[in-house]
Amino acid sequence: MSDLLQLKKELPKITDKELWLMANKVYIDPDGKAFRKRGEVVCTADALLSFSRIYSKYGFTTRMIKEYETYRKHPIFYFPRERNGVNMTRATVFGDRIDCTLLDLKYYYTREKQCKLRLALKK
Repeated sequence: MSDLLQLKKELPKITDKELWLMANKVYIDPDGKAFRKRGEVVCTADALLSFSRIYSKYGFTTRMIKEYETYRKHPIFYFPRERNGVNMTRATVFGDRIDCTLLDLKYYYTREKQCKLRLALKK
């Protein structure tokens, strides 16, 4: 990411949108790569903020890079391995709100009927 920010300094005519398109070409989402095992449950990584959400708030700036390194570079949360993707279901059901997701996980593990991610969490 810092390399792209340096490119912005060296090529003053390059736009944030062009940098964003380049970043998306080379960006590797750490969520799909990291996992932890809790007992017999395999959990995959998830971050607090999405890469695109950080960019939309800060544009291609040093602040964006700092926020990326804080919230995306290393996984923060690990959820049980998902069927059809808990991240996609979370975004659809809750608009990508982690607080609602955590509450829904509580419902899942306490077997309450209002769990909205139930199908995504079942193996």
